[in-house]
This record gives sequence, structure tokens and C-alpha cells, in this order.
Amino acid sequence: MELEFSFSGVSVREKSGVRQCRDYFGYDGARQVLDPTLLLTAGQYETFLKQGTASNDTLFCYIFQIKSDMRRALGRLASQQGCRIVHRTDRAVDSNGKMPGIEQWLTELHDARCVITDSFHACVFSILFHKPFVVCINHRRGSARIESLLELFGLESRIVDSGSELAAVLDVAIDWNAVDRKLEVCRADSRAFLASYI
Repeated sequence: MELEFSFSGVSVREKSGVRQCRDYFGYDGARQVLDPTLLLTAGQYETFLKQGTASNDTLFCYIFQIKSDMRRALGRLASQQGCRIVHRTDRAVDSNGKMPGIEQWLTELHDARCVITDSFHACVFSILFHKPFVVCINHRRGSARIESLLELFGLESRIVDSGSELAAVLDVAIDWNAVDRKLEVCRADSRAFLASYI
């Protein structure tokens, strides 16, 4: 069955999305662009941060389904780094039984010494805020978008398969100047794509 494509333009955030548009819909014009969260600068997001809470003594852990071996590895890493763990998930509540707002989430990530995550958007904000980070890929939920994002910035080496690798990856410094240069090129390309359809 052949589908009629009536969109003027199609953008996707994963490299695999370009292939899927071609293979499943017969459309060769899809373009990989940045996720919209990357079109804003760190400074623009910093206006949402809670003031007076910065400490830089935390390990921000945003893992949706954390296993016991990873929990133990995080405990060891926090001890080595002299940090306390701030653990958030999409279901975590604060001491009052409430879900932390986006400002709280952004502030905790921004102020952390390092970030351990399996979340696409935690990777995005680690990149924007220049946070040392490690990604524990969950292949059952959204790994393609994370892998595509990291590949775009040459950060594939931030992915680990086990908790035993966390410290070694964190010890490798990220060349933030190179990341920022690539980000600016991708932002310009993504904005030009959007502008061409306005």
C-alpha cells in the first residue's frame, strides 16, 4: 500500500528516523535536526533555576528503572567522589509527597558535580550545562535517540554497560569547546530548516 505524503517538510531528531521515513513511508526528504530543547542556550535555561541552592557536592542520578547492582555502583562512586546522591525518576516525590517541578529538576542537574542517567533530556541538559555525565543505556526505551544525540557530538564513549565503568568514564574530560562548536553548527542548520517552512 502506498501512502500519500502531504507534508511540506519532515524533521526527525534521530538518525534512524530518516531511514524509517524512507523505509516505511517511501519518503526520502526527512532531515535530522536538533531536538527543540537544544535550540535554546544554557543561559536561557538558567533563568529558571532556583536561586541560592548551588552546592556542587551532589551526584545527580536520573535513571528510570535502576537495578540493585547499579544502585550499589552509584553508592561506591558517590563515596569516591565525596558526593551525596540526588536520585530522581519520573515518579520520584519530595519529602512533602509532591513531584518536583521542572525548575527543581533543572537546578539539581545544573548544580551537580556529575550526572548519571538513562534519559535523553538529562543528556541534553548535561551537554548544555557542561556537566560530566555517563549514560546507562536502557535498550528497551529510547536508546536510538540517545545514541544519535551522543554520536552527533562525538560523545558515544559516555555510554556504559555496567556500573563498574562509571568512574573510568567520568575520569575522561569532555572537550566542551568542540561540543559547543558542533552545537552552534547544528543550531544554525536546524533553525534554517524551520525557517524554510515558515
